[in-house]
Amino acid sequence: MVNDPNHTTLYEGWGIGKKGFGGGTTNHAWSGGAQIVISQHLFGIKPLEVGYKTFLIEPCPASFTSGTLSFPTVRGTISASFKNNPEEFSMKLHIPKGTTAIVRLSEQGVIRINGKQKKSNNL
Repeated sequence: MVNDPNHTTLYEGWGIGKKGFGGGTTNHAWSGGAQIVISQHLFGIKPLEVGYKTFLIEPCPASFTSGTLSFPTVRGTISASFKNNPEEFSMKLHIPKGTTAIVRLSEQGVIRINGKQKKSNNL
């Protein structure tokens, strides 16, 4: 679906038309389920107010070693990427102007924002 130049949305099934089962739609919300799981569970990005005016970022990378995510909201694009290994977890975030992100990290350790170490773990 991602590489199909003829469609910009998600199909109802994996194949539509000549190569598929011949039915269904080419704009189907249920095929977007994986996107919700990735954004809200792996990256932990969840709206707390309408339109992502305030939102939570509480990543849960589990065994994933890296990830990148970018999605539009009515207030601008939220982008996040992380690297995860036994020695370090790092995350880069882009937060749209006029929004508030509450960041929660499950592990204690050194926290740096824009390269500067925070004196406490209260962001």
